[in-house]
Amino acid sequence: VAKGVCRFCFEIWHNLRHGVRTLARNPTFTVVASLVLSLGLSSNLAIFSIVNAVLFRPLPVHAPEELISLYRASQKYPKILSRISYLDYLDFQSGTDICAGMLAASAIRVPLIARGQMESPLGQLVSSNYFDVLGVRAAVGRTFGPEEGQTGNAHPVIVISHSLWTRLFDRDEGVL
Repeated sequence: VAKGVCRFCFEIWHNLRHGVRTLARNPTFTVVASLVLSLGLSSNLAIFSIVNAVLFRPLPVHAPEELISLYRASQKYPKILSRISYLDYLDFQSGTDICAGMLAASAIRVPLIARGQMESPLGQLVSSNYFDVLGVRAAVGRTFGPEEGQTGNAHPVIVISHSLWTRLFDRDEGVL
């Protein structure tokens, strides 16, 4: 067995030396091949990172396997799904005992000026029970109170991410 292993190692070493000599004789080919390989590997790594984050890692919430999304299908075009309205959400929320909790969320761009910088980070307009249903607590500060979910509330509340708090507000607790 040792003799076979030594022979195998010798063949690998011989092939590596031959490959290095061949690549050294053709530097243009070597550079182009290296660039193509690095481009292919980096794009595969980027795609895998996105797929891994979206499909394979569970969401950082309580019981992510129990989350569902509700959409409305039109009678004319049943394969085209659209979001349900806030009034439909209120009807579903008050009229069902099937779900442990129901929340509403819609993605929006939020114009924000902080320290002289104008940004429009992606945000979500959410119902006041959003964090309670997901089982997520604020690391610093607070989330929404029950009175803030009432329509016509004169004092809108915003919850910002830790990264936005760090990047734009330098972790200033006065912002909270």
